[in-house]
Amino acid sequence: MTPSGDGKSWLGAWPGFLVAFLLTAGAVLVQSPLTPDRPTEVSAGLAALGDQDVDARLWQDPFGAVDKALEKVRKEEKGQGTGPVAEPRDLAWLAKQIRKRLGLREPGVLGGAVTSDGIKEVRVLAVLVAGGPFLGSAELRRRDRYAVLSGLMLERFLPEDPEHIGYLDLALDQQSPPKHVPFEWFSSLGPESLLEGTGGDAPGEDGSQASPRGDLLLLWIDQAGLMEPAGMGSKGAGGDRDAQTASGRRILTRLSGLFGALLGEVIECSGDEDERRRLSQHIRISVIGPRDSTGLEAIASEYAEPASACSALPAVSAQMWSPFATIPDVPAPKGLPQGVCDCPSPELSDHCVAIHPPGPRHRSIADDGVLVDLLVGELRDRHVGPNSGVALVGQWDTAYSRALASRFTQRWLHAYELDPRWGPEQRVFRFSYMRGLDGAVPGDMASSSSRAQDKDSAKGIERAAGDAQLDYLRRMKNALLDKDAELRADCTLTERVRQDCGIRAIGVLGNDYFDKLLVLKALKPVFGNAIFFTTDLDADMLHPEDNRATRNLIVASGFGLTLKRGLQREVPPLRDSYQTSLMLAVGLALRPEGERESTALPPPAPRPPLRDRAYAPGGAGHGL
Repeated sequence: MTPSGDGKSWLGAWPGFLVAFLLTAGAVLVQSPLTPDRPTEVSAGLAALGDQDVDARLWQDPFGAVDKALEKVRKEEKGQGTGPVAEPRDLAWLAKQIRKRLGLREPGVLGGAVTSDGIKEVRVLAVLVAGGPFLGSAELRRRDRYAVLSGLMLERFLPEDPEHIGYLDLALDQQSPPKHVPFEWFSSLGPESLLEGTGGDAPGEDGSQASPRGDLLLLWIDQAGLMEPAGMGSKGAGGDRDAQTASGRRILTRLSGLFGALLGEVIECSGDEDERRRLSQHIRISVIGPRDSTGLEAIASEYAEPASACSALPAVSAQMWSPFATIPDVPAPKGLPQGVCDCPSPELSDHCVAIHPPGPRHRSIADDGVLVDLLVGELRDRHVGPNSGVALVGQWDTAYSRALASRFTQRWLHAYELDPRWGPEQRVFRFSYMRGLDGAVPGDMASSSSRAQDKDSAKGIERAAGDAQLDYLRRMKNALLDKDAELRADCTLTERVRQDCGIRAIGVLGNDYFDKLLVLKALKPVFGNAIFFTTDLDADMLHPEDNRATRNLIVASGFGLTLKRGLQREVPPLRDSYQTSLMLAVGLALRPEGERESTALPPPAPRPPLRDRAYAPGGAGHGL
C-alpha cells in the first residue's frame, strides 16, 4: 500500500497529460476571433492627382468610394463657391487615355493621324454590378471586385494604382443612365497566362506565338442604371429605340451605344474609314454580366424584339459572359438572328460595337435545372417519398426564386410520375415572403440599434407592425404546422413507421443569406425531423454563430468556395460560389479563343453514391 502523503497517485502522470491534451484540443477546436492590431489613423495627406484620383483600396466597394468622393466635392463647392475648372470626366477624356496607351498622337498634333501599323492593344473589360443602395449591395460589389481583381491577377494583369480609382460622368455626354462609371487601369506583365499554371507564350498547335498584350481598362457599370427608362426628351446612346421602349430595359442597346461612342472618340481623326476600322480592331471589349437572372431575362426579351434595318456592320463585337444568372431555359441565340440590328443607332456608323448575349458556353455557372435535379435525387436517396410533403419557402419578388420553385415542382412531380393536376396542391406547398425579412434598410442606424436591443433583451413575440416581416414569418410557421398536421391525419400506420408522412423536406429558396437564416431559425426547432435544403454556398453558412441553424443543411451549389488547384492557385477560398464563378469567367473572357476551348466547362458529373458525398455546413462537409 502506498503511504499517504508521498505525492504519488495510482494514475501516475496521466492527470497532467489529460489536462495538457484538453487544453491543446480546446485551442484547436475553438476558433478565436482574429483581432486587428493596426492603430487608427486620422485621414491626412495630399489629394491624389492623375486620372485615378478617388481613394479606394483594392478590396473596397468602387461605387461607395466614388459616392464618398462626390459628396466631398459637393461640400467643397458649396462652401467655397466655384473653384478651379477641372477637366471634364467625359468620354473624350477617357478616350484620350486610351489613345495614349494605344500609342496614338492626339488630334491636332503634327502627325496625329497615325496608321494602325505597330500600335499597341487595349482591352476593355466591363463588369455589370448591382450599383443601387439596397441592403447588401455594397457587400455584393466588394465581393465582385475581389473576384474580378483576383481573376485579373491570375491572368497577369496588375493594378497601376492600387490605392485609387477614377470615374466617368456620363451626364456630360447626355448619355442614358447610369450616370457614373468607376474605372481602373491595369498593366500586363506579359503574354503568359496563370489560369492553368502554364505559360501562354508557348507556340500553339498551328505554330503561332501568343501576341503581346497591352493595358486593360476595367469599367464598373450599374446594371440597374442600364435598365432604367431614359430621361424625358433624351434619346440616349441608343437613339430612338430607347424612347420607344416603355420599360427602358435596353441593356444591350445602351452598352452598344456607350462603347460605340467611346470608340468613336478614340478613332477620331485617324485616317479614312478603312483605317479607322483597322484601328478599332486594336480595342478588344468583353462584358461580364448580367448581374442576375432578371437581367438575363431582359436581355433575352430585347434580343427577341424586331429592330430597324442596320445602317452598318459592327466595327467591333463584344462577347458577354454570365457568371451570375442561373435561370434555365432562357433562349440565347448562337449568332445574331435575322431582324436584330447589330448597330442600334444609325449615327454610330463605322464605330458600332455589337454586344453578343451569353450563350450556353458563355455561362460559367450551372443553371438552376442542374441544381434542382441534384436536390431531387438527394431527397429521394434520403427516402423522401411521393406521400411526403415538401414545402418551398422563398422570395416571390425575384425571378431567380420564382423560377427555382417552379422548376423544383416540375421535377418532383416528374420524378414520382405524379399527376400535375393534383400533385402541386397535394404534395408540394409554396410559401413566399418579400426580400428583407428583417426590415433593415441601408444607413438606418436607428433600426440597427433597435434590433440589437431587441436581441439583447430577448423580448417576446413580435408585434404585427413596422418594416420587419418577422410576424409574417411566425404566422407562416404556424401555417406550415397546420399543413403538417393535416397531412399526418391521413397517414396510415405503415407510412408513419416508414416516416413517409407529413412535411418531410423544406426548401429555403432565395438570394439573401440573412433571409434564409431567419427562415431556418424559425422552422428548424419545430420541424426537427425534416430535411432542409437550399442553393448557393456562402461562407457565412460555416460561421460558428449560425451552426445551430445551418447544421445538416443540404446545399446544392454550382461551385464551392474554390476552383480546382490549377485554376485557384494562390487565391484564398472566396466568400460565396458566385465569386468563384466570376473569377473563372474573367479568365475565360480574357483568354484567346483557342485557349478558351481548352478550359470549356464540362457537363455536370453524375452524383456520387450517398455514402461518398459530403454534406451540410456544420456537419462533415460543405454541402453537395
